[in-house]
Amino acid sequence: MRSLLAAAALAAALPAGAAAPRLLVASLKAPPRLTFTGKSAADAIAREAGQAGTFEVAGPEELERRHGRAAAQRLTDCAGDARCLAHVARSLGADRVVAGWLAQTETAYLVGVVLVDVRTGEAVASFTREVPIASRKLQAELAAATPALLRGEMDLPGTLAVLSNVDGAEVSVNDQPVGRTPVNVRLKPGRHQVQVSKAGYMRQEPHWVVVSAGETTVDEVRLFRRR
Repeated sequence: MRSLLAAAALAAALPAGAAAPRLLVASLKAPPRLTFTGKSAADAIAREAGQAGTFEVAGPEELERRHGRAAAQRLTDCAGDARCLAHVARSLGADRVVAGWLAQTETAYLVGVVLVDVRTGEAVASFTREVPIASRKLQAELAAATPALLRGEMDLPGTLAVLSNVDGAEVSVNDQPVGRTPVNVRLKPGRHQVQVSKAGYMRQEPHWVVVSAGETTVDEVRLFRRR
């Protein structure tokens, strides 16, 4: 709620005819082989932000053109560090800055994005996503998440519903016990490691489950008796 009020206050504080606050969108910090993907992902965020009309937006290319490659790289290197981003963006005359990080597993992109208020040095909003490997899919997912980010909305938690063919099986999420099947757990969006076990049944290896923001993800696990 506080972030929503802060976003509303920013808009309300602008006098009629005043210049829109400046928003810088930095390339996402990524391994060398994903540098271009991190830039294109940031471009998608900048395009969506520009369409909202709330900010004067400078995406990665405009940021580099106006302030130079070194300044743009410093923002990228801050990744999701709010204080670092605010410190660099303040010297560039920005009001808000969007940046983050990008990584990759065998099957998906992992991405985290943060919106920082330059004046306070605090994160106003953020989101994380796990997206199947496809550059257009990644750009579409980030563009879809951008309006809520700019409104100051933190990612909604998701619900993980763990079921098994045996009631009362013990469930651990990220190595922490959370209850017995059937069980519902509220979690941050993203990947979580799940293990389900019960005495007298074969041990199951931990597995990964992707929890979506604001949705219920069902994980059904089948246990087999020991022989």
